[in-house]
Amino acid sequence: MSTFHIGAALVGLVVVLCLLWPLLAAHGIGPSERRAVLAVYRQRLRELGEQQAAGQLDDAAHDLAREELETELATELGRLDAREAPGRAAPAWLSALLLLLVVPAATLWLYQHTGGYVAAEGATRLAAERAAQRESVERLAARLRQRLDDVEGWWLLGRSWLQLGEPDRAVAALAQAYIIAGTDPGLSAERIADLAFDYARALAGIQEDRLTGAPARIIDHNLERFPTNSRLLWLSVLLALEQDRREEALGRLDRLRASLPADSEDRARLDNMRARIAADLDAATARAGAAADMATDAEAGDATTGTTAPNAGSETAEPAQVRVAVRLDPALAARTAPDDTVFVFARAVDGPAMPLAVARARVADLPLEVTLDDSLAMAPQFRLSSASQVAIGARISRTGQAMAASGDIDGQAEAPVDPRAPGATVSVLLGRVVP
Repeated sequence: MSTFHIGAALVGLVVVLCLLWPLLAAHGIGPSERRAVLAVYRQRLRELGEQQAAGQLDDAAHDLAREELETELATELGRLDAREAPGRAAPAWLSALLLLLVVPAATLWLYQHTGGYVAAEGATRLAAERAAQRESVERLAARLRQRLDDVEGWWLLGRSWLQLGEPDRAVAALAQAYIIAGTDPGLSAERIADLAFDYARALAGIQEDRLTGAPARIIDHNLERFPTNSRLLWLSVLLALEQDRREEALGRLDRLRASLPADSEDRARLDNMRARIAADLDAATARAGAAADMATDAEAGDATTGTTAPNAGSETAEPAQVRVAVRLDPALAARTAPDDTVFVFARAVDGPAMPLAVARARVADLPLEVTLDDSLAMAPQFRLSSASQVAIGARISRTGQAMAASGDIDGQAEAPVDPRAPGATVSVLLGRVVP
């Protein structure tokens, strides 16, 4: 049950109580009310006696006033008795029961019909907006077929196709922009580097976000031309990690850090990432040295005893996995489409922002359960089993891109989890719209 449903139930309960309280209270006469009436009667009777004793009232006037007071008392007590009569209270309880049943039922009926209408209307509006956007992009594509030398136009077309979740068409448009970029004298070096970055990312997007291959060639070629471009340097770091070239990744991280302003907040994150990579590299070097020593000792033992050397690579890392249950807040369902991409990921609590494991699905699959493990790592040295505590999150992307964008819907697990803990399980509610 979502927060919305809980809140709606509480509001409905308050409304029913507000309606029932005066209805029932009006028919519940306690002893205190009767005592109060009698106390007023006795007080007025004493006052009449005092006035008679003081000579203010003669006997006839006193007797007349007392008779009037007794008549008023009888009338008031009769009114109280009538309110306490079971035959009169029954309609109040019947009305209370009807309110208790009718108000929640009517509320539920209105929500089901009106709420469903609002959700359908929202989905229809979103579909209309996307159709209008697609029509606009198609018109831009038609115009550009007559203007093959318009770098900025083809670049815009590529980014637009990415926004619409059409990575293949985006790559084709960005490829055209990239090819003709060198012939445009008005395009600055910084703009060409940015175009190369977008092109490499789009190429990676059509091959499960892997940078090896065509994206790597784009990155390496343009780093030779623009060696201090921070965006290309960052892609080169990810590429080196993907290919398990940690020493090269450290060198490129140093170059990336040097290219940033001295007061950049990204420097601290890069330092944490560098420390992690360096520690992994030292550990790998130590393991390789230990394995070589074991092999040397085993060969020496074979020469003297004829025994068979054990397999130095038989030791395996402790398995790590997290089972994640993902669901979408119904209040945001109208903002999604069935084919929107769902990313489920794990990040180290004390480490770089690069995910340790990523799984993909579609909105149509929600609610869903996925298992994150080392097979879903984006780079060999950044695996789920390398972290002691991980934060689990999920995000719905309208564009299908790994980078978060405005309008995406995301969510986080309530607390970090140890991926090595037996049966590690978390739940994620997709309930926040990225501003």
